[in-house]
Order: sequence, then C-alpha cells, then structure tokens
Amino acid sequence: METGNDSGYVPLVVALACHWDKPLAELPADLAERVQLSYTPLDWDSLGPDGRRSIAAQCDYRDDPRHEASTYFLLWEFADDIAERIDRARMDGKDSVALALLDVAKQINSILEADRSRVGAEIQALRKSACTSQNAARGPRWPNHVTKKLEALRLAALRFWGDNYDPAQPDTAPKNEVVAEWLQTAHGIGATPATEMASILRPDTLRTGPR
Repeated sequence: METGNDSGYVPLVVALACHWDKPLAELPADLAERVQLSYTPLDWDSLGPDGRRSIAAQCDYRDDPRHEASTYFLLWEFADDIAERIDRARMDGKDSVALALLDVAKQINSILEADRSRVGAEIQALRKSACTSQNAARGPRWPNHVTKKLEALRLAALRFWGDNYDPAQPDTAPKNEVVAEWLQTAHGIGATPATEMASILRPDTLRTGPR
C-alpha cells in the first residue's frame, strides 16, 4: 500500500484506512494526535465513518503540497503571521522593521487577491464543508457566501475579540482605531469601511468612544 507521495505527505485517507469505525481512544497515539489537529473544531467521535472519511479527504486536499489550493492556504496563513509581526514591531517601536514587513504583506496580499476568485473559493468551500456535520443541528446558518471584507471581518473578530478579550474586564477590549488600522494594513480594506467594520465587531454592551 502506498503510504505517501513525493513530498513526504501521508494522506489522512491512507493513514486512517483501517480505522474509520474506531473511537479516537483506539487509534494509535500519533495518529490520534494528527486527527485532533486536523479535524478541529470537529470531534472525531461525534462523526460516523462516512463523515470521518469525508473530512479526511478535505484535509488532504487542503494540506497536501501537491495541490495548488494547499499553496494558497499556506500563503494566506503566512499573510496573517506577517500581520502579527507588524503589530509586534510597532508595539516594540521598531518602525523600520514594521515598514519592511508591511511591504512584504502588500505583495502577499496582491498575490492572494489575484488568486482569490480562483483558488481561494475552493479553500472557503472546504472550510465551510468541514463544519457542516457539526453545525447541521444548529438551525439556519450563514449562506455559502464569502467576500474579501467578510473574511477580513472574521479574522479581525478572532484576532481582537477572541482569547485576548475578557467580557468581565472591559479594559481588555481593543480600540476601534487599532482594529481599523489592522484591517487596512493586513487586508487592504479602505479607511472608511475598516472603521465601520471595527464598530460592527464591538460588543453592544461596551460603551462607545475611543475604545
């Protein structure tokens, strides 16, 4: 049986070939760890054999270096990493580093923007499909509609209003101008829509003003 390809990547559908009907606890330790990393936020034990096989195939399509969509996905993640490095450089007062990284970010985003309608759409379809099984019982969902601004809005919510924000501590809320600036530099959003998007993300329970 073939276990990998020229890139060294071993497809999940190959690694899991004899395990579709087993609970996570019965998988080999290294394979169980890979499943947990690849299937997040889905739960292996909550899926049936067909669902497990479907998600594995989608993960392979996303992660296998032979696929063009995988290259796009990695470049998209790199762009987000560059945005974080820009933020850290600015906080540390390293303006020259921030400017250099900003130039890199602009070039990456130009590449992503050029390919977004072609390869990016495939990645978005994979992400949405991967969540279908888990969300099927939650009622109506957001339609399968993705735009540059919607994707930037989602990433900003994760970045600024996720683990870094504690509703019990209002001081942990990011300033709207910080969110707006990140949307502009990291995702090429215009100043006016970036400001509006930052306001949309702000919880209604927080006071209005600079923060």
